Parts: sequence; C-alpha cells; structure tokens
Amino acid sequence: MAVAQRRSMNAGKRFDALAMTCPSCGHPQVPAMAGSTMTIAWYACGCGHFWSARVRDGRPVQGAPPTPLRPLTPMR
Repeated sequence: MAVAQRRSMNAGKRFDALAMTCPSCGHPQVPAMAGSTMTIAWYACGCGHFWSARVRDGRPVQGAPPTPLRPLTPMR
C-alpha cells in the first residue's frame, strides 16, 4: 500500500511580503530566508545581523529588543 505524498501548506507561497528592515543597520527590504514559514520568518542581512520575527496576519512582527544581561556579582 502506497502512502500519498502531501504537499506542505506553505508550498508555493511567496514570502515577498515578509521582507523587513534590518534592526541593526536599517537596510530596507531584507527578504525572508528559505525555510521561513507563515508563522516565523528568518532573516540574514548583508551587515551580518541574523534575526527572526513572528508572522501575524501575513506580516512580520519584530519583538521587543533583548534585555541586556546584568553583570555577574561574586557570591559571598
């Protein structure tokens, strides 16, 4: 018995609408990388910055910037 191959829900969809501005250097229209989905998109800018964004209503949503780590304090 053969199992039918099922295409991914995202197969054939275009991700042009997922382009974002780089949060590091401000380069406009950084395209979503291959492997992005309609849930999360991955980006790599020419400046070397790599990031991801959630996709809501067909558009990428950049989260809040990461909170800086506090300096370590020695234990007594």
